[in-house]
Amino acid sequence: MGSISFFQNLGRRGQASIEIIMLVMIIALFIQTVINPSLTIAAASAKETAKVGQARFAAEKLANTIDAVSVAPGENKRTITLFVPGNTIITCKSDEIAATVPGPDPAACNEEICFQVALDDTLLNVASAPSACVGDIDGDDDKCAKAFDLLDGANVVCAGVVIDNMDNYTGIPVTVGVEKDASGTRVTLS
Repeated sequence: MGSISFFQNLGRRGQASIEIIMLVMIIALFIQTVINPSLTIAAASAKETAKVGQARFAAEKLANTIDAVSVAPGENKRTITLFVPGNTIITCKSDEIAATVPGPDPAACNEEICFQVALDDTLLNVASAPSACVGDIDGDDDKCAKAFDLLDGANVVCAGVVIDNMDNYTGIPVTVGVEKDASGTRVTLS
């Protein structure tokens, strides 16, 4: 009798081991099919939001520098370095060149500083554009475009300044000069 109870207990232990192994496999399958894709989407969305934020910061810094130089008394010059993230265009447009430079719709970006960021196509299939893109000026789902107004009467001549990093995946530092003299405020790439 003693040997039969030994084998019955051994069978119960084996069944418990198999049940634990099955439970672990079900949890691993759940993690692989539900949690992992969600984390991947969240990470890609965070990366896109950061890229839009960097582009917005660079464009806003350029606009603020132009405004500061144009309102300062007398002649004035400032040189700034902007970090332009990958897949981004920053433009300084004025009426005479608005239709000839790349970037957002020229009608939406006259005499302003504009930026446009190409968003990850694979992310757009499963998630919405970053919140920083809400109300963008071009209405294009795969690009985020915003504009910053310059001060009225600033008499800014951009001479077609375009910082085009659309074909690169990595960011680049760009040096921009803003100079004011008797003829107005000029923006140049250094």
